[in-house]
Amino acid sequence: MEQNVGYQQPAKQGNAMGLTGFILAIIGVVLVWIPILHWIAWLLGLLGLIFSIIGMTKKAPAPKGLAITGLILSVVIFIVYYFINPIIWESAAEAAAGSLLEGM
Repeated sequence: MEQNVGYQQPAKQGNAMGLTGFILAIIGVVLVWIPILHWIAWLLGLLGLIFSIIGMTKKAPAPKGLAITGLILSVVIFIVYYFINPIIWESAAEAAAGSLLEGM
């Protein structure tokens, strides 16, 4: 009688919440630059921030790299949304108004 002794690899620990936060933040970073869709980026940034924080505070020995990256990207979304985009839109409005006045 043969005894089959096999090696069973331990299951990989994943961080689904951190991965979700990272994916939402990546999509938000792309959408924050599109004027009509920037409000969706704000919502994705908020959700990405929440999921990333949950992924970072998880007690299990799961990798936290994607959660940290998602957190940083979510903060970048809010910085672009509240500080950079208004400057860009104001400059574009001034340029459009100036070109309209030149045409008269």
